[in-house]
Amino acid sequence: MAKYKFGKGIPTWNGVPMIGNYDPFADHFYVNNLAGSGVTKAGKGTSEAPYLTIQEACTAATVNCYIHIKGTTTNYDEAVTLTVDNVKLVGHGFGESGGAWSSDADTTILTLSGAQNAEVTGLLFRPDGATTGCAIDISEVVSNDSDAIYIHDNVFKSTGATAKYAIKANGCPAYVKIYNNHFTWMDECISATSAPFTSATGWEVVDNYFSDKVTKGIYMPMRRCLIKGNHFSTMTTCIDTVGYGATNGDYNDVNGNYIFETATWSSVTEAQTNDSWQNNFHNFLPNVTIGGA
Repeated sequence: MAKYKFGKGIPTWNGVPMIGNYDPFADHFYVNNLAGSGVTKAGKGTSEAPYLTIQEACTAATVNCYIHIKGTTTNYDEAVTLTVDNVKLVGHGFGESGGAWSSDADTTILTLSGAQNAEVTGLLFRPDGATTGCAIDISEVVSNDSDAIYIHDNVFKSTGATAKYAIKANGCPAYVKIYNNHFTWMDECISATSAPFTSATGWEVVDNYFSDKVTKGIYMPMRRCLIKGNHFSTMTTCIDTVGYGATNGDYNDVNGNYIFETATWSSVTEAQTNDSWQNNFHNFLPNVTIGGA
């Protein structure tokens, strides 16, 4: 049977190096919720002795390592906290027919508070709970403790009833990248309800798709951020760089976004005073007014 070969060096599949931008000096750990072992032993985390849970791998994580998570026919049902810097969580084989990652109702699936430079990719998140159910929480509890997080090529879809958050970012960490994700059946997709330190600075929210059953797409106080190439379907608020009313935001570049199936432009957008909104489209009609109709 084909196996991943992890450990320091380039991971391989049947002796062939895995394609991807992997760091040859990093540690690589493997998780399989069907074939993993819950018994602590030497060599655990390799293909021969994969971790049974994602939390086990996150607890064992070293700075600048990869955690490879195998999508199976059974969902990963666990709330996980990662605090180590420079850890990359990579999903393999996740999808509607290949399992997902969920947790109990009104819990957070993945907490990255305190984990700088984390990367999350290739996963299907299925949060549950309309009150506080959350897929990824990158909220800062200490200034600069959740910065430079990269979340890309994931699907966020609640477990039937609309969940509260896809990505929650209270405290507004800086320099976060959100690329090529699909958000659906979420009350708030990328959101902050408090920012005790500052506005979200230097974010890049690019080429994401926000489909139906969404209330708020992007909703937080933002400063010098890039919001580009995103697609929004029916929802109450698509882009709001003011958020809950912070005064620290400004000078955001909101360019080339597509807003469809909404009654008016002004009802789905709100901008900081000095934002630059250009080449955005609403029902195929260009709109260059800052947050206006």
